[in-house]
Amino acid sequence: MTNTQLNTAAEVRAFLALCLDPGPGRDKRTVARVTEIMPDWLAGPLNQYAPHLAGLSDAVHQAEAAAAAARAAHAEALEAWIAGDDTPPTGAAGAPTPQAATRHSPAPLQPRYLESFAENASTEAIHGHLVARRADRRGLDRHISFLEALLAHRSGQIAAGTWPAANHQHNEGVNR
Repeated sequence: MTNTQLNTAAEVRAFLALCLDPGPGRDKRTVARVTEIMPDWLAGPLNQYAPHLAGLSDAVHQAEAAAAAARAAHAEALEAWIAGDDTPPTGAAGAPTPQAATRHSPAPLQPRYLESFAENASTEAIHGHLVARRADRRGLDRHISFLEALLAHRSGQIAAGTWPAANHQHNEGVNR
């Protein structure tokens, strides 16, 4: 939080103009960059004087959540495929397919939105976040299981004296 008081639209505009051009010796920023680094506390005054920006900001956050869900679904399917599972995801046992996840699985809430979400969220929105976080947990559990199996396999190789392989020096330092 900051002590900056923004009581009028003109003050909010002046503050944002300062964010764009902080002054001598400091790099100027693009408007796109300012939207990325905008302080959390600025949302209230900005939305008060420019309510249409709140809707656009929400649309951006929803699109980012959809993109994150699509990336997570893709990564999970790729991980399964690498492990030898050639079955395309179909949404077994009522779980959403990756396509459904893109539409309905919100990304984790950023701290600046938690209070507002807790105060205003519908049961559908809460359920959507719950489903998404459970899917995240399932993906992490699957990844952990893969790593545990890999560790057991590698330990067996070391015990049998078959690891490191002769070509291992080429892979040193990868993914440490």
